[in-house]
Amino acid sequence: MKGVLILLVLLVLSLPVMGIEQDVQSDDLKTIQIGAVLPFDGQWATLGRDSEVALNLSVDILNEYLASDNLQVELLIEDSSSDPEKAVNALKKLHEKGVMVVIGPSSSEEAAAMVPYANENDMLLIAPSSSAVSLSLDDNLFRMVPNDENQAEALALLMKQKNITEVLTVYMDDEYGSGLNAAIIEKASDPAYGFRIVGSIPYDPKLSVHDALVQEIEEAAVGLPKDIGAILLIGTESHATGIFSTAGIDSPLSEYKWFSGDSIIREAGILKNSDAAEFAAKTRLEGVAFACEETLTLVPLMLATGLMSGELGHAPSPDALPVWDALWFVAETYRLDPHADIDTYKTNLRALFERGGNLFNQLTTLNEYGDLPSAKYARFTVTKGSNGEIYWNLDGMFISSKTSGMFITDADGKFTQESGDIVIGAVLPITGVNGEMGTGAEQAIKLAIEHANTYYSKALGLNIRFSSDIRDSESDAAVAFEQVRSLHENGVNLIIFGGISEELSAVQEYARENNIILLATRSTAISLSDSDDFIYRLSPDDSHLVKAMVRLMGEQGKNHLVVLYRDDIYGQDFSNALSETFTGSIDSFSYRANETDFTPLLDEAAAAVETAGYEGTAVVVIGTDEIISMLEAVKEGPLTSVAWYSGDGVSQSRDLLQSENAVSVAIQTNLTCANFDSAADQLFIPMRHVGVAYLSRAIKGNAGWNEISGYDAAWIAMNAYAMTRPDAPSEELWNIINNPYGAMGIGEQYVMNDAQDQSNSFYAFYKVAERSDGPVWIPVAYYRDIKAFPDELKIVSE
Repeated sequence: MKGVLILLVLLVLSLPVMGIEQDVQSDDLKTIQIGAVLPFDGQWATLGRDSEVALNLSVDILNEYLASDNLQVELLIEDSSSDPEKAVNALKKLHEKGVMVVIGPSSSEEAAAMVPYANENDMLLIAPSSSAVSLSLDDNLFRMVPNDENQAEALALLMKQKNITEVLTVYMDDEYGSGLNAAIIEKASDPAYGFRIVGSIPYDPKLSVHDALVQEIEEAAVGLPKDIGAILLIGTESHATGIFSTAGIDSPLSEYKWFSGDSIIREAGILKNSDAAEFAAKTRLEGVAFACEETLTLVPLMLATGLMSGELGHAPSPDALPVWDALWFVAETYRLDPHADIDTYKTNLRALFERGGNLFNQLTTLNEYGDLPSAKYARFTVTKGSNGEIYWNLDGMFISSKTSGMFITDADGKFTQESGDIVIGAVLPITGVNGEMGTGAEQAIKLAIEHANTYYSKALGLNIRFSSDIRDSESDAAVAFEQVRSLHENGVNLIIFGGISEELSAVQEYARENNIILLATRSTAISLSDSDDFIYRLSPDDSHLVKAMVRLMGEQGKNHLVVLYRDDIYGQDFSNALSETFTGSIDSFSYRANETDFTPLLDEAAAAVETAGYEGTAVVVIGTDEIISMLEAVKEGPLTSVAWYSGDGVSQSRDLLQSENAVSVAIQTNLTCANFDSAADQLFIPMRHVGVAYLSRAIKGNAGWNEISGYDAAWIAMNAYAMTRPDAPSEELWNIINNPYGAMGIGEQYVMNDAQDQSNSFYAFYKVAERSDGPVWIPVAYYRDIKAFPDELKIVSE
């Protein structure tokens, strides 16, 4: 195995408590009032405004998610003006309205003032960005970020890496600034880091004119060696902008290397001020931000950042991003237990964190103080390009874990500073028997491109623009081959390939000979696993699905199978794997890939069922959308007297739900279909729901793995270009795509084996159920087979 993505695979209230409105509406819709205390003025104003944007974007999708439970969220937002006293008054206002769960505070100084009131009045504070070490207490404050001990270690390691031995610190004299400064001083006392503090200069958090402070820094820096000395600034974006622009590039201070922490690094406002930007570029301002950009494809983070950038017109503050998760965790805890009292709610919220993941690709398990113990920081340097443009350059990551400690990773590539239009090719079965796959994937790819163009232009300031050239394979292998060849002849060598295994088999050799990268979303045939190509399969091969299916059938007492399989590479591989894995007896019958008359096949299958007897017998059908026609042809009798099973070819098919006859047989036979599905990992990851909601809107239906994999594939493709250049050859693109850590999509993490196939084994089993508004697919079981949970089956519905 090439490696794993860090962390993720390792593996409510009574009516008064959250301000639930007592007036139940005519449709029994209940409103959850969730408070927020945000700073819209003062030194944290940028963070407050960005956090409000995140909340407003989140609540729209969240209310769609809650609708099936007759719930909706109403946000009640109060302004703290970056003032601790006003923050407490804002909290009191929310308490008077009956709100008991509040998102905020944003700063550590506000948190220190608000926590006593929250403790005394049974209020919960969910802080998305407060990080002072002094706030790590057993109280009613839960924090979505690690405390600053982690940031101090990251900065100390960074300065050690840069051979800095003497450091002058300049820090904002509040809970955050003084706490981080003290942590840095403590690190300096450890000889392992190799630097000493030559002086520390505090300044007033409310400082707005910076001339005197700049003069004080200049005087303190006299004698500081320029080659091994550095200045560490701990403060906010507004202070950094003021100090840099006041000093200017002619100041002696511009001759030193500067470092900063997470309230300055990656903030857009610094680069908007031309004088501050020039100073930051000359001093090569460097530091860390809490898990902002990644050096690999991390779709949840990119999606959230891009959506916010679209509203703001620029990159959001990294400290505002955890607001997405904070709101969803608060609401989900209520949804799971609407009648819990405050103590039970706290217990339930912590339990949800124990099985949750955030948009930074971290598990959200909290420590005993309610803080996030694990830490990921992106490290950036202000860089001036050859064209004179100044930008934040992503250098790599700092990652802290219990098992590995804190370590540094370098970026596998650099965000391109070249301009260009980039075409993402795709070959999909838009028409023909597998048309549902292609039409859904087409919409998913277009949506991903729309989201990515906003992200790369608004958040990163890149001068690249993506478009698509999507070709129809007509669900035919020969046509798929011609479409791949045509795209290649037009200069497109990175292609999203949405065809089934028979189509992929037809183009595999041509792609190998011409260095064409294929991101295959739906191919699962076992025999196509090959390490000697540029084919990256987002779905695991069918040996995993067969194991999951056999596990479920064994649990349900099946000891004889009647197998109906399509006679192509997909059906043959699946049938062979089933024969090797299933310990009972099997009768197998094949049908042509283009079969339209299923009567002879079904007659043979019915006879086999009758001969074997109904007890312990099941029918397994292996194919794709043609299974709908097969179900329509099933007659009452032996075949409707036993259970049916199938794989991902028809699981969650929207077309099947449109066929009254197919639905009738599916319900009668309890047709149970396995599909690769990250829901089986049993983690609560808010951005998964956000991404699927956007996809469902795009296709005007319930998005499934077909759409999710297409969306993720498009992001993986586009990020490869963004991390190289518009005209990058296949080899360079492949190095980014096939990196040791895989990628994180909206629905799944991609941990690839040596054949560049997904190695995670997560499957959900779905069956058709009739509801008042029509038939739907419902989950009945989850299966996962990973190191932490080998061969685990969970039945959720019969």
